[in-house]
Amino acid sequence: MGKEERKRAERMCELNALYKKYDYLYRGVAGRFGLSDAALGILYFVRMADGACSQSEICSLMMHSKQTVNSAIKKLEEEGLLVLACGEGNKKNKLITLTAAGETLAEKTADRVIRAEQAALDGLTEEEQGIFLKLFAGFVGRLETEMDALREAHEEEASE
Repeated sequence: MGKEERKRAERMCELNALYKKYDYLYRGVAGRFGLSDAALGILYFVRMADGACSQSEICSLMMHSKQTVNSAIKKLEEEGLLVLACGEGNKKNKLITLTAAGETLAEKTADRVIRAEQAALDGLTEEEQGIFLKLFAGFVGRLETEMDALREAHEEEASE
């Protein structure tokens, strides 16, 4: 492996280690709160949506399967922490709202995560925040393009 290839490999290892640590932080805090990461994510996104969020929005925002999200929603509903109601004009896509007990739990969990994220972001200047978000969004967009091409190539190979 040449010098430039080693440097690229080191960067990818560093990026992946940071991603894994980022993911680990969220799973870890969810566990300390006695929640699955899916349950914490649901509470989080309902809070970020000012108290009501659709199931499809949750799936999209969390990047989890419908099955994973539905299982977590059912568990939270059974525990009396949220309710599902049909949205206006759409009986299939139900809105998730928190009960009083769910609001209390969200205050102790999701709201604390949101404050921690904001404090971390506030540690960067406004300019740094913009640069970070622009660069990261650009990387994720390029990675998505490359992964789509990889998936398509794999599908073509499998069909041969």
